[in-house]
Amino acid sequence: MFAWPKGTKVVVFGNNPLTEKIYYKYRTYYDFVGVYDQKLEAHLEKAPKFGRLGLPVFDTKSGFYRKQCQYKIIVAFGNEEPCRVLLRAGYLPYDDFIPACFVEYDEIDILKLRKYIGDDYLTQTVSKLKNGKDGVILHGNCQMTAIINYLKASSRFNQKCVILATPRVFLYDSEKLQLIDSEALWQNADWLIYHKIKATNRFGAKLSSENFCEKLKCEANKICLTNLWFTGYFPQAEKNSNNVLAYFQMSGLFPMGDKNANELAKKGMPSDEIIRRLSDEDFYSAEEVLAHVKESFSDMEQREVGCDVKMLDFIKENYNKRLLFHSPNHPTHFVIEEMAERILNKMNLGGGGFQHRWWIPRQHSLRGQDIPIYPSVLKALGMQKLRDVDMVYFSNAVIDNTPLDFAGWLSLYCSACLDCN
Repeated sequence: MFAWPKGTKVVVFGNNPLTEKIYYKYRTYYDFVGVYDQKLEAHLEKAPKFGRLGLPVFDTKSGFYRKQCQYKIIVAFGNEEPCRVLLRAGYLPYDDFIPACFVEYDEIDILKLRKYIGDDYLTQTVSKLKNGKDGVILHGNCQMTAIINYLKASSRFNQKCVILATPRVFLYDSEKLQLIDSEALWQNADWLIYHKIKATNRFGAKLSSENFCEKLKCEANKICLTNLWFTGYFPQAEKNSNNVLAYFQMSGLFPMGDKNANELAKKGMPSDEIIRRLSDEDFYSAEEVLAHVKESFSDMEQREVGCDVKMLDFIKENYNKRLLFHSPNHPTHFVIEEMAERILNKMNLGGGGFQHRWWIPRQHSLRGQDIPIYPSVLKALGMQKLRDVDMVYFSNAVIDNTPLDFAGWLSLYCSACLDCN
């Protein structure tokens, strides 16, 4: 969406490559009438045009710093000082100027906006940037990023709503926590879409879903999502007490451990024998696998109590038809797309599909902290014919983006976490 209507007369304040980028990208939408910059004035006295663009260079000494510009101003600087200069001269955010990063936007980043314009005009500027649309907060875990990408690809969602950007719960720091107490966020929030997050979560009580719900306006709408968690493919998974490289990335090289590999290593078994044992198509019996799947369904049913958007029926229908999870809490885009559609239906915005849906998984994927599926599990579930791409695993792609097969994943796990070769 654009900050100002099509055809608005604008000038660019700045002299850098960003000025040209803005001009070439938006010249068919906005009416560019000139450029303001003292450096340009000094160098272009004999040829008062801005380079290849041919835009007039306006004299800042003739009243620009005394609020005598009759056009909207796009501030083409990466730092906040030029915006602060305009504020001190009496110009108002949105009414008179905007930072270049808000010329066009698909979400409103309140913290970024605050960096440029401060607090005094923040709430009303966010309101104006909404352009009459509903402001939507999406608060939760890593699954939210993938959900957001689908919502942004919905034309019906974009016609009615704009996202008020908030970090994922595990990405808050002392600066970002200030957002939770920001009037600009809560006065402009018309929807809260959230995961259940306990007050005792390890990131702090302020990030609990209860606290977010309490801060929401009385007239705003809430949608509680199920926390997607399915262990049916991964009976071997357990907390990894032998994880390494957590200082490099918070999840470490292997966020979850393999209890079977752990037990065999304790008995002194070498890694090649561990891999051979666990690769056996009969390591787990069909009865064991199906009992574990049933247990996972029961756990999911409990997690969905009180949620507005549930997914258990979809998981039950499709879990053995195609890959639904890369790890217990990292669903594939097939699951995320369905959840996004159910969210839109709750908002009465469903049925419009998703633009460029083939591209969405390439923007962001929850693949990257994967757990391999045992051959015996695939056999029990009748999933031996999974696509080759579904049989590629990453221990933690942030640390090591080498694609691994089942044996390769186990070999690295045994070496890194169990110190056996």
